[in-house]
Amino acid sequence: MQASAFGIAILWSVPGMSQADQTLPLPLTGSAYRVARQAYGSYDSHRYQASVGYAREAIRQRPDVMSLRLLLASALEAQGDRRAAVRAIEDAIKALGPEPALRARRSALLAIIASGANSPSDPNALTGNMAKTAQRAYRAYAKHDYDDAIAAANEVLAARPDVMPLYLLVIDALTAQGRDLDAYNAVIAATQRGGDNPGLRARRRFIGARLGPVAASEAYDALRRGDTDIAISRARAAIGYAPNVPGARDLLIDALIQANRFDEADQAATDAISANPSALAPWLQRGAIRERLGQRDASLADFAHAMQLQDATQQEQRNGRIVIADMALATGDPQRALDALNGLDPDGDATDLMIAVRRQKARRALTSSVAANTADLPMPQLDCTRIDSGILCTLHPFDPAYAQYAAAARAYDQHDYPLAVAQAREAVRIAPDDPVHRLLLIQALASNGDQAESKQEAANLIESGMIDTLPSMNAAYFASNAEQPALAARYYNEAVRNDELPPSSLLDAGYANLNAGAAPVAASYFRRGIDADNNGDISLQPQQAFETRRTMSELDRTWGVNASVGYRPTGDQTTFVASPGSTADKSVQAGAEAYWRPFGYFDGHTIELYARAYETLYSKAGNTTGTPSLEGALGVRAKPFASQNLVFAFERIVPLGSAVQPDWLGRIAYSNGFGTDLRVDTPSWWTGQLYAEAGHYITHPDNYATFSGELGRSYRLDAIDPHLVAFPYAVLGGDYNTQINNRASMGAGVGVNLRYWFREDAYHAPRSFVDFSLQYRSKIVGDDRAKGVFFNASFSY
Repeated sequence: MQASAFGIAILWSVPGMSQADQTLPLPLTGSAYRVARQAYGSYDSHRYQASVGYAREAIRQRPDVMSLRLLLASALEAQGDRRAAVRAIEDAIKALGPEPALRARRSALLAIIASGANSPSDPNALTGNMAKTAQRAYRAYAKHDYDDAIAAANEVLAARPDVMPLYLLVIDALTAQGRDLDAYNAVIAATQRGGDNPGLRARRRFIGARLGPVAASEAYDALRRGDTDIAISRARAAIGYAPNVPGARDLLIDALIQANRFDEADQAATDAISANPSALAPWLQRGAIRERLGQRDASLADFAHAMQLQDATQQEQRNGRIVIADMALATGDPQRALDALNGLDPDGDATDLMIAVRRQKARRALTSSVAANTADLPMPQLDCTRIDSGILCTLHPFDPAYAQYAAAARAYDQHDYPLAVAQAREAVRIAPDDPVHRLLLIQALASNGDQAESKQEAANLIESGMIDTLPSMNAAYFASNAEQPALAARYYNEAVRNDELPPSSLLDAGYANLNAGAAPVAASYFRRGIDADNNGDISLQPQQAFETRRTMSELDRTWGVNASVGYRPTGDQTTFVASPGSTADKSVQAGAEAYWRPFGYFDGHTIELYARAYETLYSKAGNTTGTPSLEGALGVRAKPFASQNLVFAFERIVPLGSAVQPDWLGRIAYSNGFGTDLRVDTPSWWTGQLYAEAGHYITHPDNYATFSGELGRSYRLDAIDPHLVAFPYAVLGGDYNTQINNRASMGAGVGVNLRYWFREDAYHAPRSFVDFSLQYRSKIVGDDRAKGVFFNASFSY
C-alpha cells in the first residue's frame, strides 16, 4: 500500500528526470519510519486528515525526505485544499532546494487552481446518477485507478459535455498513465468543444513539452536516414507540441532544404526568426536559402544581420562567418568573403585552418574572375545530438565529409592516431578536393609513425595543386614535409610578405631557405629567430639556440686563418697546415694558412682560395730544418656536396727555402664525426671523428694517404671555463707513402685533447679555438713511425 501512496506523491514529477547527481536521504528508521507508515496507510485508506497529521510529524523528524513532503501535499490536495498543498511544496523547496519533482508538482497545482479543475467539491451542479458517477471518477482518480476514472468521467461527459472539470480529469488521468499523445488530443478536443482556458493552456504546455522532444528526435532520426518527408512532418509536429523545443525548427529548415523545398524552407526560417530573433542559425539558413532563390539583396541583408548578433557562442560566430564567406566565394565575391572573415584571429580550434584556407582562396580569387553558380551553393549543414529536452543543433559550413572529419579530429585530440588515420582517409575519400581533410590525414599519419606515407601524401597534395589553396604557413609546412625546400621557402617568404609568419616559425623558414640555396635570406631569418628568443617572443632550448648561432657562424664566414705546430703530426683535421704526406722522421713542423671564400657559404658548396707556408723546426733524422725547409703553397679547394664533407684541393708548391723543390699537388680529403662542437645542454657527451686524406705530387711523383679515427667522451670544464673542453679518447691511425721503404703503417693508442673556444657574440657561436692534442700509439703493422708519442697544437681563427 505504501507504494501506491508514494505514486501519488510523485504524480506530477517530470518523467525521466535523472536524480543521479542528487544526494539521496538516509532510509527511514525508528520512530520516523513508523509515523511515515501511518501517514501512507491513512492516505491509502482515504483518511486524509489523519494522513496530513502523520505526514507533518514524520517531516518534523526527517525534514530531508522529499517523498514525505510530496505525500503531505497529496493529502492536502485530496482534502480539497490545493492552496495549502502549494504552501507545503513551497516549504519543501525552501528546505530541500528547487528539486525538479517539487517544482513540477507546484506548477501542476497552480495550473489546476487557475482552472478550478477536478475537485470533487463542485461537479458543476450534477445531480442524481451523474453526480454519483462523477464522484466515482474522482475517487478512482485519487486511488490511481485511472481507467475507471476515465470511463466514469466520459460516461458523464457523454450526457453533459459542458462539464470542463471532468475533461481536465480525463486529461490528467491519461497523463498519469503516460499516454501523452492521447492526453494532448484530449486537450485539443476539449478546447474545440468548450473553448480555451488557463487549465487547458497549462496542460497543453505541460504535455506538449513532453511530446515535443520525442517528435524532434523522430525528425532527427528520419533526417539521418534521408527520409525528408517524415523529418519534415515530425519536425512540424514537434513545433506544434512545443514551439520552443530545442532543435525542431533547425531540423525543419534543414529537411526542407534537403528536399529542395526552398520556398517552404524560407518560411520556416522566417518563423524561427520570429520565435527567437537573437538565434544565429535561422538568419544564416535564410540568407543561404534566399541566395539559392536568387533573392540576392535579401540574402545579403540576412547575412549582415547575422554578423551583428552577439548571443551566439564564439565557436558559432566563427562558423557563421565561414558560412557567409563560403557563400560569397561561391557567388564570385571574394572581397565580401574577406570582409566576413576580417578580425577572426587564430583561436586554437579546427576553425583556424578553415578560415585560413578561405582567406587564401579569396585572395587568389581577387585576381581572377569567378562566375556565380546558385544551383551549386555550399548550403550550411547541421550537426545535431540528442539531449533530454530535444535535439541540440549547431550550424557548420558545408562539408560532405564533416562526420568523418570531426571523428578524425576527435581521435587525433585524444591521441588515438590509428583511428584518426582511418577516419581522415574516409574524409579524403568522400571529399578529395578539400585540403583541410588532407592536412589532417598528413598530420595523423606523421603522429602515427607513418612518416613515409605522410611525406607521400604531402607530395600528392603538392602535385594536385591544392597546396596553392592553403594558407602560406600550412603550405610551407607540408612542402617541407614533402622534402621540397625551394617550395617551402617560397611559401615561408610569402607568409612574411603577408605578415603571417609567427616568431615560432622563423627558424623553420631559415632552414628552408638555407636548403633551397638562399643563404643570405636564411641568415636574416636566423637573426630574427635569435632576437625573438632573446626578447622572449619564443623560447628556444639552450642547445637549439646554440646550434642556430653555429649555423650563423658558418653562413657569415668568408675568410679564416689557421696555424699549427706538431711533433710527428698525426694527419688529422687539426694539422691541415702541416706538410702534406707522411714521413718516417720524428720531426717538429710548424705552419700557417690563410683562406678566402670568394662566394661565401655558397649553399654549403664552399670554394676556398688559400695560401700556406710551413717549415721543419726539428728533425731527428738530420733532415733539412729552419729557413731552407720553408715551403709555400697557393691553392684552391672545393666542397662539391653540401651534405658531405668531401673536399678536393689542387695547389702549387712554392719553394721559399733553398731545400724545397717546386711541385703540383692534388689532394682529396673526407671527414665525418659527431659531438665535435661545444655543447651547452650537457656537461659531457660522446665524441667521434674520422679524417682521411690522399694526395699525389705531379712533378716529383709521390702518392700518400693518411687517416685517423678517434672515439671518446668530451667533458666541459665548467669549473675553469665553460668554453674549455677535455676530450680523452682511443685512437686508430695510419699512413701510406710510396717514397718510404715500408710504405704502410698503422698504430692504435690513447690520447687526450684540450680545446678552448672563443670569439662568440649574440648571433654567432664561438668561431675560433686553440687546441692541444697528445697521443701515444702502439704499432699494429709497419715500421716504428706508427708508435710512440704524437703531439700537436693548433689555432683556428
